[in-house]
Amino acid sequence: MPRKHYSHTLQFKQTLIPIMLTLGAIGLVSAVIPFMVTPDSALASMREQTGLIGAMAGVGVIFLAFAVMNMLVVKSALQAAKSQ
Repeated sequence: MPRKHYSHTLQFKQTLIPIMLTLGAIGLVSAVIPFMVTPDSALASMREQTGLIGAMAGVGVIFLAFAVMNMLVVKSALQAAKSQ
């Protein structure tokens, strides 16, 4: 039986979950921060960059979605291994 590539192992998928959750949270927070700071803050100038804010929010949502999908895959793999 051929060996699995490391990226297909359960250990690798479990490692990616917190990384994707962190990147998703950073993307969403980065998109919201320009609207929460005072107008004289340096980050307030990002309010005019709607494309950048939309991209950060979109990337954040995508990372969170991949993290949830990865969690479901890991959960089903662990349950399958447990039942064997």
